[in-house]
Amino acid sequence: YRDVASLFGRYFGLQVTHGALVHASVRLADKAMPDYLVLVDEVQRSPVVHTDDTGWRIGRRGAWLWVFATADVTLYTVEYRRGADVVLDVLGEDFRGTLVPDGLPALNALDEKGFTRGQCNSHIISRCSEMAAVQTRGAVRFPREVKALLQDALELGRLRHEMPPALYTEAVAEVRASLAGLASKDFSHPDNLRLAKHLFRHQGALLRFLDDEAVPPTNNLAEQQLRGAVVTRKIGGCNRTETHANAHAVLT
Repeated sequence: YRDVASLFGRYFGLQVTHGALVHASVRLADKAMPDYLVLVDEVQRSPVVHTDDTGWRIGRRGAWLWVFATADVTLYTVEYRRGADVVLDVLGEDFRGTLVPDGLPALNALDEKGFTRGQCNSHIISRCSEMAAVQTRGAVRFPREVKALLQDALELGRLRHEMPPALYTEAVAEVRASLAGLASKDFSHPDNLRLAKHLFRHQGALLRFLDDEAVPPTNNLAEQQLRGAVVTRKIGGCNRTETHANAHAVLT
């Protein structure tokens, strides 16, 4: 805001303080609120919604900037909370689309609300690569097998329309059985055990994209829509008050 005030004064001869610009942004956010609520309604009615979050600050308190993205709409909100209640506040308990998060454990509570979820395969593949880079002997076999299976699943999804329907259905069943088999194994290595438990709980969500073409296999859309917020955080910081955090979310 100081840079904008300086630019106005130097090049346009308009003397304005950065504080005046901050107050103006709050007034503008108030005027934009009806449009923001229209976007909220559109997201709530969308068949597929991606969500992700990134660290934020309101004054000295830690917070999170959340994004809810569809093919047509991107919605932001800044919250002190990082859990399922944020999703419920934005999408509502009656949301009947598919939510595609990054795998945040706090969102597991949405299953009790009847939410249909996908899950980001890219996050699991990256996790497997990191595990395989540090594990040795027999322990390394499991993350390699999981990574290879999920990569095969992604390729199968890409070949969906190039295969006879019966052959595609058979291939999907084989992938599901293989993932279920890997997830059911018992491990002594703690990292492998944690991954196996995650796969066991979320195997349906991970492979949902094979059954529903509208559901993508990754959460890349939400991550892309967070990049601008990360740049803003690095260059200009976050927000000093809840009022300004709300204005930032609405205007963005």
